[in-house]
Amino acid sequence: MTVTGTVAPPTLPAPTGAAEPGFLTTEFWVALATQLIGLLTVTGVIHPSTETVNGIMGLLALIVPTIAYALSRGIRKSGTPG
Repeated sequence: MTVTGTVAPPTLPAPTGAAEPGFLTTEFWVALATQLIGLLTVTGVIHPSTETVNGIMGLLALIVPTIAYALSRGIRKSGTPG
């Protein structure tokens, strides 16, 4: 089998606008809030009083950033083609 001609490489869509500054993104603020809660807990400003509170805080520290990131990416990509 012989191949005649060449195959064009795939092209990326043209950018629709300038990227927003990092400090305006949802990812930045979720990461900042998560890190601040962790810092306050480590320094003793927030002191979980029971094992249940520790579990709830740990669960929230895992779930909230994940859900916020997924939602923010979904919202951001909802208007882009492809």
